[in-house]
Amino acid sequence: MKKRVLIVLIFLIGLGVGGFLFVEKFSPGESRGCVYSKNYNVKLIMPTSFGLLEQFALLPNGDIVMGDKGNNRVLLFRNNIFETVVTGDINASAVTALPDGHIAYLENNEVWLLNYETKEKKYLGKIPGDRYLQALGSDKQGNVYVGASRAGLFKFKDGKLEKIVESLPFSNLDSVQITDIAVGLDGIVYVAGFEKVFAVDPNGAVRLVTDDLVNEPVWVEVGPDGAVYINELSHGLQRFDPKTKQLSQLNITYQFYGMLALTADELFVHDTRGILFTLNPETNAVRPLYVNAGNDFAFAAGADNKVFFATPSLEPVLKQHIVELSSAGERTDLNNLEYAMIFSADVDRENRLNLLTSEGVVRLNRDGSIKTVPIRSEGRESPAIRNFAAGQNIWYGTATDFNEKIEIFSIDELGNAKFLPISFSPESFGAHTVDDARIDVALDGSLVLIVTARGSASQGPFIQRVYRANADGANLREIARLDSGRVAGMVDIAVDRDNNIFVLTMQGEKPNVGGSDSIYKIDKNNKVTEAVYICPGIDPESIDVDSAGNIWFGSTLGVFKATPKLLYW
Repeated sequence: MKKRVLIVLIFLIGLGVGGFLFVEKFSPGESRGCVYSKNYNVKLIMPTSFGLLEQFALLPNGDIVMGDKGNNRVLLFRNNIFETVVTGDINASAVTALPDGHIAYLENNEVWLLNYETKEKKYLGKIPGDRYLQALGSDKQGNVYVGASRAGLFKFKDGKLEKIVESLPFSNLDSVQITDIAVGLDGIVYVAGFEKVFAVDPNGAVRLVTDDLVNEPVWVEVGPDGAVYINELSHGLQRFDPKTKQLSQLNITYQFYGMLALTADELFVHDTRGILFTLNPETNAVRPLYVNAGNDFAFAAGADNKVFFATPSLEPVLKQHIVELSSAGERTDLNNLEYAMIFSADVDRENRLNLLTSEGVVRLNRDGSIKTVPIRSEGRESPAIRNFAAGQNIWYGTATDFNEKIEIFSIDELGNAKFLPISFSPESFGAHTVDDARIDVALDGSLVLIVTARGSASQGPFIQRVYRANADGANLREIARLDSGRVAGMVDIAVDRDNNIFVLTMQGEKPNVGGSDSIYKIDKNNKVTEAVYICPGIDPESIDVDSAGNIWFGSTLGVFKATPKLLYW
C-alpha cells in the first residue's frame, strides 16, 4: 500500500432584547449543492476535491475507496488522484470493499456491488421493512455486513440475507446510531455508533466494548495484526486488544474522523479540515498525502470580488499559507504569506489583508509589502487569541479558555494589547462552560460579536448570542438569541456596509441528529431573517461580507458566493 499512495500536496482549492424578535425561515427551494436561499443567488466558486468523508475501505490492489457524503458520491483514491465511481441517489456515508475487488455501497436504500474497473454494477439486496441502511462492512470471505436503523445488524452471505442482531443496545433506537463496521481476524464484528462500540460473534452474541464515548459518530477499524482502533472527536484514538479485552488510550497529537489501517503501524486518516495523511499511532509520525483547501477559520472577503483563505496546517510538517480566489474561480497561492499557524483573517476598509498568525498580526499592504506586528500584553500572559477583526489603525480580538472566560481586547499598531470592558463567563448565560466568540468591526468603528456557551456537560443546549458594542467596549447590548438544542458546527459573524449583521450558526435540535448551518441577517432594527440555508454535513467554518453586500463562505463542498437578488428583504 505504501508504494501505491505517493506523497502529494495538492492545494485545491428566539427571543429579542428590547422588543420582539421575529425569525423568518424558509423552506428549501432550488438546490445548489444542498445550499438554498430565496433572497440570494448562490454560486459555488471553487469546488473542493472531497467533502465530509465517512467510511473508508482498502481494495486488494491498494486503491482506497471513500464515501463522500456531502457530495453524494463514492470516490476512488489511486495514483494520487480522485475519481468519482458512483454518484446520484446514494447514501455515501456507507461503503466497503470485497476481496474480489468489488465495492459495496448503498443506493435507494439497497446494497449494490460495483466493479469499478468495468463500471458494471449488480444488485445485492435490501433489508425488508422500513429500516434505513446506515453502515457497511465486509470480511475476508466476501460477506457484506449492514447496519440499519433501530440498530439492527444483518449479513449478506452468498447473496442471501441473514439477520445477526435484531437491535443492538444503543441508547436511542429512533435515530441514527450505527456509524461504522469492521470485522476482526477471528470473525468478530465490531459495530461502532453514538456513544458505544459492540463486539458481535458469529452466533449473534453481543458484548459491550465501551460505552464511554461521545454522543457523535464513532469510527472503528481492525489492523492487520488484529488490533481494533476506535476513534471519536472527544476521547481521540483508542486501541482494543481482542485477546486481553483491554481498551487503552493512545496519546495522539492529531484529531481526525474516519481511518483505515494500511499496516500494523500506519493508519490512513481524514482530518475534517481537508487533509488526508498517514499516522503512526505509536510515534505520532505523520506523512501528508493530500490537502483540500477552502474551508478555514482564516477567511476574508476583499473589495475587488476576491476572497482570501488559509490552507490547513499539519504541524510540524505542513505550514499554512494564504490563497487568493476571484469570483471567476481563478486561484493564486500567496506563498509569501506562509506561517506555522494562521488563526484568522480580515480585510480592512483600505482593502488590505490582515492576518492573525503565530508570529503576530500581519498586514499585506497595497504595494505588496508585508508588515508584521508582534503582540504584547503588559502585566499578564498574552491572550490565547482565537479570532480578530481590523478597524481603523487598530485590531480587535477574542480569547477563550473554552471553560470559564471569554475576553475581548484591542491591539494597537505597536502590538500592545488592551483588554476591553467586555468579558463572558458561564454565569453570563447560566451555562456549564463558555465556548467561543467571533468579532467584526462596522464602518463606524462599532463592534459586533457572536458568543457561544454550552448549557450542559453533554451535547446541549448550545447558547448563541449576538451583541453590539461601542469601539471602546462600552454599551454592550444583546440583540439576538439563536440558541440551538445541539452542540456542533461553527459560528462566525460579519457586518456589511449598511451595518447589517450576518451570523453563521448551528441549528440542530436533537442531541444526536445534526442540524443545518444557517446564515442569518440581523438588520438595524434587530429583525432576524434566514439568508442562506446550508444542509447538515457541509460544515462551513467561516463567512464574510464584501463591500458590495455579497456573502462569501467556505464549506466542505468548496467556496460559495451569495449575491443579493435585485428585490429582497
